[in-house]
Amino acid sequence: MPEDKPKSQIPTLISVVALLVALLLVIFYIVPKTSEIKTKSSEVIVKQQELELGKQKVEAIKTAVKLIATAKKEVDALDVSIPQTPSADEALVQIQAMASGSETTISEATVGSASDGFQEVTATISGSYTNLLSFLEKMQNNLRPVKVSSFNVLFDKESGDITMSLSLSFPYLEPVQEEQATTEGDVTAEVTEEANNGK
Repeated sequence: MPEDKPKSQIPTLISVVALLVALLLVIFYIVPKTSEIKTKSSEVIVKQQELELGKQKVEAIKTAVKLIATAKKEVDALDVSIPQTPSADEALVQIQAMASGSETTISEATVGSASDGFQEVTATISGSYTNLLSFLEKMQNNLRPVKVSSFNVLFDKESGDITMSLSLSFPYLEPVQEEQATTEGDVTAEVTEEANNGK
């Protein structure tokens, strides 16, 4: 009988040992792993947030690049509209483009003087009445403003064409006179000197 008692305790002991092993497994393996998974999950969330922030920065940079490109085009257009130099060659190219677009013919184009912020150009253009009107319309809508100083119109009865001689003025930005700035500096220096002497 006493021998049967220890035999009956064996399953209980096995259960206790299994329970202890399970507890140890939970304490030393599952709990640290769970903690590690939580840490990894937090890291993943942080990385996702960083990724989203990075995407926003990339979008902001792309937008900035587009804005810069647009601004550069506008600056380039402004430089063509009113250049910093007389740019007589550009004026002639624009006249040629207007003539081609209106199907008129330029028989003569001469570059004149450049002074007081205007480049003078004379041009003789011929074509039909409708085409000349189209030329004048294009000149009015030209990117670089054109001032018509004088014009003369001749009508050829045989061909029906009209010849128009134009004196044009294309504006440009005159450079700031350094001499004027120096003079202003001298005047300021004199005024300061007089003020100091008055003391």
